[in-house]
Amino acid sequence: MVGEPKQASSATTAVLYVTVGALMAVWSAVYYVWLGGREGNDMAYLLCYGFFFSGLVLCGIGIAIGRIARTVRDAEVTTPPVVHVNAPAGTSTAPGNAALPPITTAAVPQAIPAAQVNQDTLPSASNPK
Repeated sequence: MVGEPKQASSATTAVLYVTVGALMAVWSAVYYVWLGGREGNDMAYLLCYGFFFSGLVLCGIGIAIGRIARTVRDAEVTTPPVVHVNAPAGTSTAPGNAALPPITTAAVPQAIPAAQVNQDTLPSASNPK
């Protein structure tokens, strides 16, 4: 819809990373226990360690994405301010008149003028005060 802010998908991504990482770590731990009772080979243990630590890394990435998303949520969700411009002088906005609606634009920052400094009051090398 127009005018409604779009929610970020970073929260969904964070939950997905944490969920997949936790499942990988849990099932790797289960497989490790199962391998211990079955006298597994080195390759099986290597895969088990690899999936376990990859799961932990995915959990860490998901937590980091969640924290980052929480801090930038206000910047992503807020809508820019709308400034209404009045109609030019001499135009009528009566109901019978088919005038165009007022133009809306975002606020444009204005430059702040530099302060005027009297050069006679500044100390200089040739005129110390």
